[in-house]
Amino acid sequence: MKYEITKIQPWSLARITSLITVAITVVISLPYLVLMLLFSGGLRYFEFNISMIAGVIGYIVMSYLIGLVSGFVFSFVYNWIAQYQRGVEIDINLVDGQEKK
Repeated sequence: MKYEITKIQPWSLARITSLITVAITVVISLPYLVLMLLFSGGLRYFEFNISMIAGVIGYIVMSYLIGLVSGFVFSFVYNWIAQYQRGVEIDINLVDGQEKK
């Protein structure tokens, strides 16, 4: 069975891309933050640690916004191109026991 994606809903794709970028950012940033806290003298330099934590939080917020904007841009570009060209084709095989919807 072949299907074709003819349109992508912008808000749906933007939510997914922003959550994926936040997840990747958290996976990268948290170990970095822990290592920086350990090797910067622990909690002795409290002001410096607060600024590092604020920087990581700001980095996570920025990655969310970048993912949101890139999801919107990608969906608008895809929808514009799909008007003139064929969309992405997907082959789908039904598993035994499942009905068509």
